Amino acid sequence: MIRGGTGYNVIPDSSTMAGTYRAFSKKSFYALRKRIEEVIRGQAAVHRCSAEIDFFGKEHPTIPPTINDDRIFEQVQQVSSMIVGRENTKLTPTFMGSEDFAFYLEKVHPILEYVPAKPMI
Repeated sequence: MIRGGTGYNVIPDSSTMAGTYRAFSKKSFYALRKRIEEVIRGQAAVHRCSAEIDFFGKEHPTIPPTINDDRIFEQVQQVSSMIVGRENTKLTPTFMGSEDFAFYLEKVHPILEYVPAKPMI
């Protein structure tokens, strides 16, 4: 989202840009964050402007990537297969969901698993 000015043909004195960014690993997440800052500062300098960058800090903490522990994941997959059968356990592709459960995953080693439900026919 970009917000800057309210009139046609008028250069605003300031503008605000907001959005989200996500990654599949902590390393790429923080590299992306650094690159976002570099691009913003670089573009501001090219146009002889200044830029203030705020990733929300303590008020709205940045949610880290949700990454399951591989060892625990293997155990859960084995148990799930024993309970519902291997043919009924499906691995979904990696996706870019933003999940505050990631804060727990940084402290302990559970996994985030979606358990679907469907009517028995």
